[in-house]
Amino acid sequence: MKYYITILLFVFTTSCLVQFTGTTNDFKLLNEDQKAKIEILENFSDLENNKVYELTGPKLLFELQKHEKSIVYIFANKCNSDYCISLKSIEDYANKNSLKLFLVMNSYNNLNISIEQNVKTPLFAIDDDYYKTEKRRQYVALFQKDLGYEFSKENWGNYYFFEKDKLVEVKRTVQE
Repeated sequence: MKYYITILLFVFTTSCLVQFTGTTNDFKLLNEDQKAKIEILENFSDLENNKVYELTGPKLLFELQKHEKSIVYIFANKCNSDYCISLKSIEDYANKNSLKLFLVMNSYNNLNISIEQNVKTPLFAIDDDYYKTEKRRQYVALFQKDLGYEFSKENWGNYYFFEKDKLVEVKRTVQE
């Protein structure tokens, strides 16, 4: 009986595939077509809407210098929190308020959901190789630090408002 249970346990554990998402950038979970849409950002000119460009905090700050007022939205694809809004909604908000918008994904999980929204604003993702860690929480924190932000319980959010390259405000929501 003990031998039988051991064999069943072995078969069960070797036949199950458990896939965890959300702890890394989930690039390995993308199919070949999705991977082909990911490019390292060389510069901010001639960006295509059907691509996703990996960027770093310093590259983004350099671009932010060129714009009087900007908003950086760091988001998770398929986010359903009360603090998340559609990419079209944040694009409309930025246009209404004369803000240059930068849409930055914190991972590639559910990538197609964001691409299929067909927004006019290019999509970016944080370059985890630059930050030398695959752990999402770590590379997002390092990216935020590059932008001049460090998390605190009193001041957190996904909407980062800039004047040139200076972070002036972080908000949890932009919904009015």
